[in-house]
Amino acid sequence: MLQPERVKVSRLNFLRIIVSIFSIVCVHSTALAAVPVHCHPVAASDLEFYSHKLQTFFNDIHFSPVFNENKITAYKVTSVQKNSRIENYGFEPGDSIEKINNTPISNSEKLISTLSKIRQLPSIELLIQKNHGQKIRYQYLFDPNISCSET
Repeated sequence: MLQPERVKVSRLNFLRIIVSIFSIVCVHSTALAAVPVHCHPVAASDLEFYSHKLQTFFNDIHFSPVFNENKITAYKVTSVQKNSRIENYGFEPGDSIEKINNTPISNSEKLISTLSKIRQLPSIELLIQKNHGQKIRYQYLFDPNISCSET
């Protein structure tokens, strides 16, 4: 049986390795944390309106899939109906919705499934790449008893 080789590492080199690993972890974590969060309490009347009339939701906001290497990676907002209830929640033509509740949207069934269960959720979070390239997390609160910091 082969025995693993022991490698002698000085304390200084060991500390350098630990600092390097820590730096990599911190850079990765801060990159995620650097995405700004916009919090939107959702009016109960809007939630009730769209949860009972899902087709109206899709009439008020139109999407098209975004493909990368023949796979859907997001859904781009192509239009938002003027004077609709959905217009008040930050969606603009050109926005790409990449994730819902930290789950990539890889097909329309995931999008529709989440939207159809919206009344049972206290909130949802969307990762959106704005038309100008900035990524923003939109947090939509459905329960009036919670705040952004509690979700």
